[in-house]
Amino acid sequence: MALLIVSQFTQLSTPQAIAAWALAAAATILMAMPIVAGLTLLPGFSESLASKHRAQPPDFGRSNLGRETTAALRALQRAWNAQIEELSLSVRTSNNIIELLPDPLIILDADRAVSRANKAARSAFGEEILGRNLATIFRAPEVLTAWSEVLEKGSSTQREFTIPLPEPARTFLCRAFPVKLKGQQTRATLIGFYDITTLKDIDQTRADFVANASHEIRTPLAAISGALETLRGPAKDDIEAQERFLDIIQDHAGRINRLIEDLLSLSQIEMMEHNSPSERTNLISIIKGAIEDIEWRAQQTRVTINLEDCAQDIEVAADPHSLRRAFQNLLDNAIKYGGSEVSVKIRLTGSPTKSQTVTVSILDNGAGIPEKHLGRLTERFYRVDKARSRGLGGTGLGLAIVKHIVNRHRGQLSITSKGGKGTAASITIPVLEIQ
Repeated sequence: MALLIVSQFTQLSTPQAIAAWALAAAATILMAMPIVAGLTLLPGFSESLASKHRAQPPDFGRSNLGRETTAALRALQRAWNAQIEELSLSVRTSNNIIELLPDPLIILDADRAVSRANKAARSAFGEEILGRNLATIFRAPEVLTAWSEVLEKGSSTQREFTIPLPEPARTFLCRAFPVKLKGQQTRATLIGFYDITTLKDIDQTRADFVANASHEIRTPLAAISGALETLRGPAKDDIEAQERFLDIIQDHAGRINRLIEDLLSLSQIEMMEHNSPSERTNLISIIKGAIEDIEWRAQQTRVTINLEDCAQDIEVAADPHSLRRAFQNLLDNAIKYGGSEVSVKIRLTGSPTKSQTVTVSILDNGAGIPEKHLGRLTERFYRVDKARSRGLGGTGLGLAIVKHIVNRHRGQLSITSKGGKGTAASITIPVLEIQ
């Protein structure tokens, strides 16, 4: 039919029309073959976009349609590759961040097995943690409860638990979140572990401090209140009793005053503990100043203070006032607890020309301190003999103040003692080069 139409409306004979039609058909087929071939390659090309082995886009020939189609596919491939690289970079960055987080993170599958763990988790719980069941890693039921709640409710939760061993015990806060991992139909659980031992210790220290400070203040206040009631009542006409109770009031008022002064000093020293002093100061001058400050107490108990190995050229970077306070507190303890009519020695070791530090040791000949108490002497309000300490006017804060002063000077405080052979309190601090 088409050939008849062509032959009627053209001057071509039927054979010529057949030849023309065949030629046109052949040309059309030749033009369509690259496009058809390209279309057959499209499924493989689309699959390669999602794989690591990405193929080149098919060539749709040199026709206008073919060139436009090929160009469009190449543009699509470039955009796809750019998105894949951006996504890969984002994933690598996220993985690196998670890997370097200081807190342990683990991911559990539906069977409670660890499928992923960052570096902190592997370091804290063992390199072989991957694949292990959660119950074999933690003996804390709180962690298992957190995992169960996430699976049941599909929402985040948190629990606090303590690991007693190895000592010292550590307290952790675990936070669990539901997550969905690629290629997994079931919901996974992300658990983060945060060591809150230090925060717990700070809270406990604060609570103990408030309780101890309240007790230290309440006791003399009760004594003062009782003395005042007695003065107003039974002793209001008794001159001798009045003198005795007024002495009691004065003693306890002085105790409260000393306690407040030590608390304020401790607070100020703690605020400045991280600021290292830079003033160039002669260490021997500081020690001699501390001796002058405490000499009056030594004279009361007929104690002599001997400064041995007295060099004149030892210089340190120090806050003269606070370092003098530290030596004064140690000398005060040596005089109080070293016994009367004895000698307290101050000994220097470490040559500033040969060593980068110098140690100042204060030695007494007292009864000594039992070994079980040595590790706690610098705790606030800690006393070996509470009654004796209070009787001698101690507040229980002297060595705590010394510790923080020494820390600020980047030094070390050590206390050694043997029963019946006295106590040695030593401060080691860096020295400056002689100019």
